[in-house]
Amino acid sequence: MGKKISTYFTLLYVMFNICSCSNEKNAVVNEFAGFSDKSELKAERIDVPPVLLYPRSVYLLDDRLVVMNEKTDTLFSVYSLPECHYQGQFGQKGQGPEDFNLPLIYPVCTEDNAFTLFDSNHLKRIVFEGGIPKVQSKGFSVDNFVINNLVYLKDESYVCSAGFESEHELRYIFKDGTDKESGTYPEKTDGRFKDALSRNQAYSNLIVAKPDGSRLALVYQFIRRNRVYDDSGNLLSDNVLNIKPGTSEPALNDDERCIHCIAVYATDKYFYTLNLDMTSQELGTIDRFPNIQVFDWDGVPVKQLYLDCFISSFVVDEVHRIIYGIFAEDDSHLYKFRLS
Repeated sequence: MGKKISTYFTLLYVMFNICSCSNEKNAVVNEFAGFSDKSELKAERIDVPPVLLYPRSVYLLDDRLVVMNEKTDTLFSVYSLPECHYQGQFGQKGQGPEDFNLPLIYPVCTEDNAFTLFDSNHLKRIVFEGGIPKVQSKGFSVDNFVINNLVYLKDESYVCSAGFESEHELRYIFKDGTDKESGTYPEKTDGRFKDALSRNQAYSNLIVAKPDGSRLALVYQFIRRNRVYDDSGNLLSDNVLNIKPGTSEPALNDDERCIHCIAVYATDKYFYTLNLDMTSQELGTIDRFPNIQVFDWDGVPVKQLYLDCFISSFVVDEVHRIIYGIFAEDDSHLYKFRLS
């Protein structure tokens, strides 16, 4: 199992280092010593039929869980909640309007009974009608830039990473077709880094929006830091966790960087981060598992939840107090964690 874990997260680490990033200037940095509330979560391993193959992402709807499988011809597996009984598959790979070509794994947005993915310059909205999944496709113009980590805000506006060599972290895309970049990086390129590309890779991040679209959280992957922006690109808070392992700035050497956040999830009250908190060299060699960190929408640390197994993607059902997770190297199980 250790070799499989190391292989998956090493590939994940490489992926982070070819993704674009972002940043911000002259803002007050809030420093926190850690989490005052901590607890341990024990996984319930749920055996599932042999339909999963490299499960990469999971989506929570009203009464079902949908898992994206990256290495199957039929992309999505569906499970009923809360029992996680298998219901079937849908979503063929292909070039047709209802097919999927190269969808990004993170959802653009999630609704009560639908979720949307960005796929080759199209928005693919998957909605369940009478229990049947239907795919609605709409073009999304990206003539002047590459889309990475697209997130819906509100009023038909979106945000994504600004680009490989931009001096800004975020690009806002508005209803009228205009866009603007926002947020300068915590570190300038005239310091330790030779160019914007190497700096941006070191400050790789994930973006998640509050369900009402009023703000978003940007969480760095190689330092313990998050930033909260509003829907117009204004920085609301800049927050650093001064706890080990980790450093205040990412190491220049890739192998020395501690990998923190690998997945994010948002609810009305909180945003959640799934953290490894270990270097690529430590993966599969140390007796430590990921943890889930909970923050309010000012970026203030609320709670740290220690897991007893590896997962790589998750969703949070705050109503029923359950976290559901998957691990890309595990084709046989879903994971359920009950919150106290």
